[in-house]
Amino acid sequence: SLRNKGLSHEGDVMETSTVRARYASATVKTSIPPNIEKRMVRVTKKKPPKELTVQIFLGAANDTCTQHKSKLASKTKTKIRVPKFKSSEEQSGAALITDSFAPTPGAGRIFIGFRTSQTTGLGIHLAAPFLPTVEREAIDFVDAALREYNSELLEISGMLMRLALENEMGRIGVLWEDG
Repeated sequence: SLRNKGLSHEGDVMETSTVRARYASATVKTSIPPNIEKRMVRVTKKKPPKELTVQIFLGAANDTCTQHKSKLASKTKTKIRVPKFKSSEEQSGAALITDSFAPTPGAGRIFIGFRTSQTTGLGIHLAAPFLPTVEREAIDFVDAALREYNSELLEISGMLMRLALENEMGRIGVLWEDG
């Protein structure tokens, strides 16, 4: 618990931590053909948005990362610079909190107002106003009109993720060259 890490309800101990989060968003303007909009209204009972926001959360970095060293470093003979990680006992309160919701490699989640069981397949969480199934557990790909809307929104989300990942790879390349 956080209390055991130096935080207290009584205010005896105050800990200050800094966490750098990587987040990106895009505003999307929609132009839905009238026939598809009509089918969407029939299913959802509301008009689709004319403008929406797609958001991705790439994670949080801090000096007390709990993740294990890269599997790649252990499987390859090339030298890979991997930071030293502190144990959970040495972590700050902020690190414990962010580690609880930060995406792990390959296990990013899709949020449609709440977390779904669907994953992004990357270390990135995706939040967008996808249209869910009736059970509200996943993105709807069954209804033809909703499938088209959700597929287009996924394509836009993929573009945003690719741009963010290319930017991150460029940043890592600069850090690598700088030593």
